[in-house]
Amino acid sequence: MIVSLAYICTQGNSSEFVTPFVKFWGIAEDFRKRGEIQFAQYYAMRALWYIKLCLQRSMALKNYSYEKYG
Repeated sequence: MIVSLAYICTQGNSSEFVTPFVKFWGIAEDFRKRGEIQFAQYYAMRALWYIKLCLQRSMALKNYSYEKYG
């Protein structure tokens, strides 16, 4: 479900792209506070994975922009 949120937030309004990161990180923090470290690490890694995707997308869009190839 959260991966779907990540997809939706990267398609439209550029100000909402951070929403999935905040969600992943919040879930990781909740698990950490409850002492469930394995789940906390999983969701923290998801947050970092999402940031990686955003950076890769940004680089791809920069390299293959409409102005350059359009």
